Amino acid sequence: MKKRIALLSILFALTAFAQAQPADGFFKKVQKQYSKSLAFENQGVVESAIVQLIVMKLRYPDLKMTKIEDDLRHLVLQGETSDLRYKAFVALYVLQNPRSINFDIKNLEDNEVAYLTVKTVLERQFMAIPEFAATGN
Repeated sequence: MKKRIALLSILFALTAFAQAQPADGFFKKVQKQYSKSLAFENQGVVESAIVQLIVMKLRYPDLKMTKIEDDLRHLVLQGETSDLRYKAFVALYVLQNPRSINFDIKNLEDNEVAYLTVKTVLERQFMAIPEFAATGN
C-alpha cells in the first residue's frame, strides 16, 4: 500500500511538472503564429504580439526563438512607426538576453504593464552604464 501511495505521489508530481513545461511542439506552433502576427498589417496586432513574446521569453528563458528574432530585427529596421521599432528593439534585446531583466514576471498579470516594466528596467540598466551615463547618449 505504501509503495502504491509513493508511486501515485511521484506520478502526480511528474504530471504537474509536465504541465508546467509545455512541449516543444506546442512552442513551435505558437512561434509560427507569432511570426504571422508580427507580419500582420494592423499595428495593434503586431504590438500586442511583441508584448506577449516578451512575457513568454521571460517565463521560458531557455526557449529558442530564432525565427522570431529575425522577424523582430526586420521590424527594428522597417517598422512603420518609431514606437513599433522601439518595441521591437526592446523585445529583441529581451529575447537575446532574458536573464538581464531583474524582476519577477510572474507577479505581472497584464502584458502591457509587463512591457512597460521591462522597458523601464532596461532603460535604467542602460543609463547606469558609465559610458552612456557620462555622455548622455
